[in-house]
Amino acid sequence: MSRMHRPALVALALMAAAAGSAQQNLVANPGVEVDADGDGMPDGWSLASPADYPADWHVGGGEAQVGLSEIAHSGERSIVYSTPTPTFPAIGRDRWWDFGAWDDRRAVGAGHWAVAFRTEDFPVKEYHLYRVRCWVRARDILRLHIKFIATYVYPHQEEPVERWIHPLLHNPEHETHATGSFGWQRWEGLVAVPEFVEQGRIEFWIREWAAPTALWCDDMSVKEIRPFPYFKRRRDEL
Repeated sequence: MSRMHRPALVALALMAAAAGSAQQNLVANPGVEVDADGDGMPDGWSLASPADYPADWHVGGGEAQVGLSEIAHSGERSIVYSTPTPTFPAIGRDRWWDFGAWDDRRAVGAGHWAVAFRTEDFPVKEYHLYRVRCWVRARDILRLHIKFIATYVYPHQEEPVERWIHPLLHNPEHETHATGSFGWQRWEGLVAVPEFVEQGRIEFWIREWAAPTALWCDDMSVKEIRPFPYFKRRRDEL
C-alpha cells in the first residue's frame, strides 16, 4: 500500500470512530436489567427525592412506589411507577360547611403532578443535537410529561442551575400529554442543547387519577446526532 493512501485511510478511520461515538447511548442501564445491589431499584434510575419536589404532588399524599417489573418491552425487566389507592381527606358532619375541605377532596380526585422516576445525569455538549427515545406503557394516568432537564453552568456563578428545555417527548400520535391506559409505545423527541449546559437527565412526570396508577418505561436512549449552528455564542463574550 502506498504512503499516499495512508492519510486518507487514517482520516476515514477517525471519521468512523467519531460516527460510532456519536451513537453512544448516554443513559446508564438503558434496559433497566441491572440491579447490582439487589434493592429492587434498577441501577442508574431513581425516584425523585421528596426534598426536591413538594410531597403533596403525589395524589392524596399517598406513597409512590418505584421498582422493577416483569412487564418488559424487551429483556426481562422494566421500571415501573405505581401509587396505591389514595386516601381522600375525611369530611365529618361537623365540617360539611367547610368549602376548603371539599376543595381539597376535589383536588385529590383531579390529580397532581408528580415526578415518577428519572435517569442519572449524563454529560452533553452545548450546541449539539440529541435524539431521546424510550418505550412507555401506562394504566389509568391523567397526563404524562417526559422532560429533558438541563444543568446550566454559568461562568462566574457558584451554583449550577437546572431547567427543563423543549421539546418534550411525544408518542406516535404526536401527543405530549397522553392519557388513560395504553400498551407499549415508542416516545421520542429531539433536544437541542443550548450554551452553558454540561449535563442532562430525563424525568418522567405524571399526573395521576384518583384510582391506582402505573407507568412503565423500558429501552431508554439518548444519543448525540450532530452539532447545530448557533447565531451567537455568548460564552465567548464572558
